[in-house]
Parts: sequence; C-alpha cells; structure tokens
Amino acid sequence: MRSFLLLGVLAAACSAADPQIGDDPTAAPQTQARKIHAVRPSTKGDAAGILPASAASESLAISVTPLGPAYPGPGNRISYQGGQVLANPKAYVIFYGNWLGQASHAVLVDNLLRGLGATAYWGINATYTDTSGHAVGPITFGADYLDGRTDQNPDPLSVVRDAILGGHLPYDANGIYMVMTSSDIALDGFCSEFCGWHTHDLLLGTLDDHPLRYGFVGEPPSTCGGCIWPFTTPNGAPIDSMISALTHELEEAATDPDLNAYTDLSGNENADECAWDFVDEARFQFTSANGGKANIHVGTNDFFIQPNWVNASGGYCGMAADRKRIAIQIPASPGGSVSGSGITCNGGECDFLYLTNSVLTYTATPPSGYQLATFANCDSLSGNTCTLTLNTDRGILPGFVRKPSCHLDQVCYNDCSQDCDDLPVRQRLQCQASCRNQCTVCP
Repeated sequence: MRSFLLLGVLAAACSAADPQIGDDPTAAPQTQARKIHAVRPSTKGDAAGILPASAASESLAISVTPLGPAYPGPGNRISYQGGQVLANPKAYVIFYGNWLGQASHAVLVDNLLRGLGATAYWGINATYTDTSGHAVGPITFGADYLDGRTDQNPDPLSVVRDAILGGHLPYDANGIYMVMTSSDIALDGFCSEFCGWHTHDLLLGTLDDHPLRYGFVGEPPSTCGGCIWPFTTPNGAPIDSMISALTHELEEAATDPDLNAYTDLSGNENADECAWDFVDEARFQFTSANGGKANIHVGTNDFFIQPNWVNASGGYCGMAADRKRIAIQIPASPGGSVSGSGITCNGGECDFLYLTNSVLTYTATPPSGYQLATFANCDSLSGNTCTLTLNTDRGILPGFVRKPSCHLDQVCYNDCSQDCDDLPVRQRLQCQASCRNQCTVCP
C-alpha cells in the first residue's frame, strides 16, 4: 500500500466561486450534475441472514428461478439511454476521517482495488457498451489519499476538489473519485437514506470545465443495520459492507458515469438491481478462515460483495457473466410440454439460465392425439429427445401434428384371428393383439 499523507484543514480553492459546494447531497439538486444515484439501506431484517437451504446448496447449472418480468425494461431489462460509459475507469480513493485508527480497513480497500479489474466479477461490466462502440473495461487503481479532517457532515464534492486542486490526487478524465468516511464521521442521510452514492459534476464548476465523476461511501457504525450484512463476513460486517457498497458505486459510475447511459424503466442502475442480494449465485459462496461468508477472493483477501446485473442473456444478477439463456416455445394450440435438465415447461414460452456450455437434454411430450413432427434448433434429435450445447442464447421449438388416421382392416383381422380361437386364454389374447397390429392400416 502506498504511504498516506495526512491532510490538515484545506480551504477549497473554488468554494467562493461555486455556490453548490456545501450543499446537502440529499436536498433537491440545483443542477442536473447534482442528481445522485444512491444505494439505499437494505430492508432485510436479521432473519435474512439465514440462506434458504435450496440457495445455500445451489450447485446446478440452472438458475434457481426462470427469467421473468421482475425488472422492467426491454431486452436485458435495463435500457440504454445514449450516454457514454468509461472504457478505462480508474479508481481514486480519499479516506476521510480517522483512518489512521483503522489502517487495516484502508489496506483492505486498496488491496481490493488493485485486483478488482482482473476478476470475472468486474468483467460483468464489459456487457455494457455505448454508441461509440466502447465497452466498460477493467478498472485500475489510481491512487489514494488520507484526508485527516474529522469535520462532521463533510461535502464530498468539496473534499474531492480539495484533493485534486491541492495536488494530492491527479485529475483524471477516466477517474472515479470515491470519498470514504471512517465510522466516526456522520453525513446527513447516511444510514437512514443511503449507504453510498455516485454522481458527476465539473472540477471548477464552469461550463467549459473538466468532467468529474465522484461518490461517497461510509463505513457504517454498528447501529447502522440497514447498511451492514446481517451475518459474519471475512473482515467484519461493517468494512465488508462498505466494500460491497464501494463496488456497487464503482460499477454504476463506470456504466452510467453521467447518469444518462444505463437504467431500467424505474430509474435503477445496474448494481441497484442486485443491491443487498446474498442469495443469487450461492454457488460462488464459501467459508473464509474466520468462519464468515465469502463469495470472492481478490489478492490475498476474501470478501463478501453483492452480485451485479449482467446486461446479456435476458439480464440476471451474477458474480460472473457466465450464463446463457434458453427459451422454450410451445405453441398455444395444440399445447404439449417439454421437460428435462431440471425444468418442465407446460406451454407458452419458458426462459431459463444455465452455465455457458452446459449440455442440455429435453424431451417433448405431445398432447393427446398428437405426435412430434419437428424439434427446431436441437444439435441432435433422438425420438422425442433433443440434445444441445448452450454456447449462445438459444430457443427451441417443438412442433406437434395430429396422429394420422388409422383403422383396423376387419377382413384381415378375421382371417388372422381364426387361428387364435382354440388357444388358451392368455395366448389367445396375445394372438389377437398381434393380429390387430398386423391388420391396422394407417394412410
């Protein structure tokens, strides 16, 4: 970890010229730039700390629930609004408050940021692209800075400007500047209205100035239950919850840096879709050395962080973009069903997620009086059974047709069954059944 520099009380270089500095971030914004996207406190109670047995033991390739209309929006259920994304995001951290008293927590943050961009988890953000063809790339660690002031209710924008204009951090057009307050610092709305947020502004507040993307995340005190995981985590629930909120804000700032790129129809950004989610992707979870719940290992540390929304395959909360979508379409008339690989679809369209390259086997069951005629998009078909390798999003479509009209040729049957009359009962019945098979005519 780089050495910290202790900052005394700094005078904001542009505070006199910028009337926004010192604004309450929860108040009505004076400009579009002051609009804030926040991660809200969890509404889960302590009971939510117990995973359902089905989720705790999830090891199947299939997702625990089919895709459905849970999240509004077309396509992957998150909508592109036309703004840019950050192709080369870089994280800068300002540790504000008494971090010298909890230096190990600051080390955890730095260690996470030095390795986060190389993880499959961060790779989820590559599913977000803009009209220029840019996709969100791996996030890198820029620098950190210790602002040793302990003023209560600091203005994060002023703190960021102080750090840059004071020469403690460089200005970076790709930078995301996060103000992280120690647990002894209070900020209006923290814990009650938000656990963290991100927004954008201008470095000097002038119209032709450099864009500035920044945010806030606080380490919650023990009394802030809504911003703390309700179970034991590798490094302690307060710091791991703060780190989870940090990843939440970083991935939103990278995919929606100017608040005009990616949201769903309710205004939620990608990480909002999965906020405080600790049930999805249980297959990634493991027990850390201290007995806590973990789901990612970065550098030399274990962490527990929330999933992120994958902008592909219909959209889903994941720890990696490693699933593909299968859509099973059964015509409303005449109906029928398809079952296999852990699911049953009884009509209409059914959507499910499986791990990429899963080998799936489905059997079509026709309705009464029908038979399978086609099974579209299978890799192979044996009887009524379809087999495929799911290496891309796919749809399969069974086609059922009426069975052909068949009738018994009575003359043929009478001639054949004459030889059955003198046989014992069981043999006579078998003989008559054989005659029916021989004499049944299908056009």
